[in-house]
Amino acid sequence: MDIENFIERARVLINLNRKPDAIKELHQALVYKPENLVTLQMLCACYYDTGNHQESMELAKKIIGLNPDADLGFYYLAINYGAIDNYPLALKNIEIAISIDPWDADFFAYKSALFIDQKEWERALEATSQALTIDPEHTQALNHRITTLTKLNRKGEILTHVAEVLAADPDNAYSHSTIGWSKLETKDYQEAQKHFAEALRLNPNSNHARIGMVNAIKGSNVLYSMVLRYSFWINNHKGNVGWGIGIGIFVLSRFLKLLTAVSLLFYVLFLILFVLIYISWIINPISNLILKFDKFGKNLLTSHENKAVNIVSIGLIFGVLFATLALFIKGTFLFYLAFLALTIIIPFSNYYDSEKDQQTLRFLYYCYFLSGIAAVSLLLYFVNINIAKGFGAAYLVGLIGFTWVKPFLSKV
Repeated sequence: MDIENFIERARVLINLNRKPDAIKELHQALVYKPENLVTLQMLCACYYDTGNHQESMELAKKIIGLNPDADLGFYYLAINYGAIDNYPLALKNIEIAISIDPWDADFFAYKSALFIDQKEWERALEATSQALTIDPEHTQALNHRITTLTKLNRKGEILTHVAEVLAADPDNAYSHSTIGWSKLETKDYQEAQKHFAEALRLNPNSNHARIGMVNAIKGSNVLYSMVLRYSFWINNHKGNVGWGIGIGIFVLSRFLKLLTAVSLLFYVLFLILFVLIYISWIINPISNLILKFDKFGKNLLTSHENKAVNIVSIGLIFGVLFATLALFIKGTFLFYLAFLALTIIIPFSNYYDSEKDQQTLRFLYYCYFLSGIAAVSLLLYFVNINIAKGFGAAYLVGLIGFTWVKPFLSKV
């Protein structure tokens, strides 16, 4: 039987964004020609687009097995590994794809995206330049250049390249969203809102633009604007800078406590800084509370973000309540309850910020695991204080370590 009919129907369904139906047609084609590379490549792309990275990777490996010089096989392996945050293997496979076909701008654009995710801005800009050398109007590469120039604070070059991006494709939703984020980071909130609004008009389902619009609206609030600046600064640096600063402040404050009376002033200042850093970890759901009272903004919150607002609000209320009672009753147990209430909301709010289904599910289990350790320490508090302290220490280690653990929870 001629498999072209199945392939053509699949192409039509893909254009209609009916990927699951296209997958069925492509599987029918494979029944008659199981090693047809065109069919395998289309099926690999469909599985990737529907978030089934395991199936997509298996097909990519099969393509490479049939043709070791299949650059698209290595490309699909790379983008799937990138989707699950396995950056070393993603970079390894995209490099192989480039070595097979060094004139494909898509490969260099994706390489740039990997470096952007890892906050290696100079390397990202270099890969972007290579993509644009091959195709000067490559939309993704043009957008990546705006992003990297913004992160590198090269403001003089941004305006010129913004005009180039819009000239290349004025009706591209992602381009308007990228420019919006650039304007947001340079504190031009009104222009940012205009570009995010245009992006959402062109593509109402753009989560990239929706999150940007949320931040642009909240940016008009002076307090949140300061936190946003801090957030951009933290996010522009590699590693767990937020935790590093917090731990550094704690260690330094303990050292200063041993010094003269002047250390008391430093201790208070460092305590204030630590509180500000703590707030920065949960500022997103707190600031989303602002949007609940905004006519346009309230429609931008997802169900997960609404849940995050509720969880953080409840945790803060009980944390402050227990801490206040502890001050009057002088109860160590109440202070411990306050500590748990105020800290367990950090990983849970982080969970609700995640967009990867596989990662979020496993990370949710980790949040419950931490909650379980905290609950056991509470139950043992009046039974055996030493064992309770042991569980409390384990909870603290798990709490501090969650930012390092999280990336591994998305590995296949």
